[in-house]
Amino acid sequence: MPTDKDMAVLGTDALKAIKEWVKKQKPETDATVNPDSENPVQSKAVAKALEGYVKKEDVVAGCATLKITFDGDFEGQAYTIKGGSESYEGVVPPEMAVSQTVKPEGMTEYTISATAKSGKEPSTHVEQVQFYGVYPCTLEEGGDYDIVSWADGTDEQIVKLLAAADKGLVDLAEDCGWQVGDTRTVILGAMAATGVGEAHESQQVKLVLTHAGATPGISRVDGKEIHFQVDLVDCLNEKGYMNDSNTNNGSWDGCARRTWCNKVFYNAVPETIRPIFKEMKVTTAETYNGSLNKESHDYFALRAAQEVFGSASGSNATEAAALGQVDYYKNEAQHRVKHVQGSAHYWWLRSPGASSSSYFCLVTTTGSANTYSAATATGLAPFGCI
Repeated sequence: MPTDKDMAVLGTDALKAIKEWVKKQKPETDATVNPDSENPVQSKAVAKALEGYVKKEDVVAGCATLKITFDGDFEGQAYTIKGGSESYEGVVPPEMAVSQTVKPEGMTEYTISATAKSGKEPSTHVEQVQFYGVYPCTLEEGGDYDIVSWADGTDEQIVKLLAAADKGLVDLAEDCGWQVGDTRTVILGAMAATGVGEAHESQQVKLVLTHAGATPGISRVDGKEIHFQVDLVDCLNEKGYMNDSNTNNGSWDGCARRTWCNKVFYNAVPETIRPIFKEMKVTTAETYNGSLNKESHDYFALRAAQEVFGSASGSNATEAAALGQVDYYKNEAQHRVKHVQGSAHYWWLRSPGASSSSYFCLVTTTGSANTYSAATATGLAPFGCI
């Protein structure tokens, strides 16, 4: 049985053939489409099997069907459907579903709009419709958000705005003016020395938007769009090691600092804003001198050499080839230099140093590349994605 999506994707030659065929048939005969066949026009037997898809009357009239499911508190609310020269309106029924016949002219965008009972702004969904078939879509509840800046929005406003962005209701850059370099101040909770040698008192940090969207080797586990990558402007007040012995064995995936990032540091992020940080797929060299990379799933991680410098810079070449540079760190003088309690300091990267089983890569006090023994305590600046 073809899917709804299959039925919607038909070429113009097939449509012409359907129209010509329908003209020759008896009134009770249905025309149907099998997208896997060279001849898209099938018999009445196939028509019965594909009942509910493309019928003769729709082909003749040039129609398609929008099957809209309303997800949220829309019952009894007015809705509109607009596309090309067409406009339709109605009221969402108790079953929260509407079927609307439309007549697309080539590829036509239909915008479905309604305001949920709890919404401040209309919720919208845009469906691309072409030719004949059934187009299922969902109007999700949105609108319960305010347009605010990364710097000044409350935690609650930021959480709701990111949720709206995930639904495609708002673009953080175009609609809200968010851009790389914007900062937000938060208070991290105290962190005990769990799995690592250092403890951290509660402290104020600045979170900076460092890249709009994904970069090679960094993506969301849930498959949704990364809106921005977010780093610390400076390091935490206390320094720390990567492993308590001088080894990069296990690389980033197996090091003590990764566990700390995803448990201790993650839980120190204020609970009121923690939901905006999404689990990432993070690529790192599997071994310091190998030819394979490994993917870890992290809420927070340390940067890689390629992401900061735009080149391997002492890291494994296979890892560097799989990653991209982050826009924020292209400014060497201003952004690669991070501080520990006001003084410029080395800071750790997750990349194993390619020349030794003892080293990880880091950034120096001048913003250049180097490697250091894994058990050495130096600056810590995790990043995440929203």
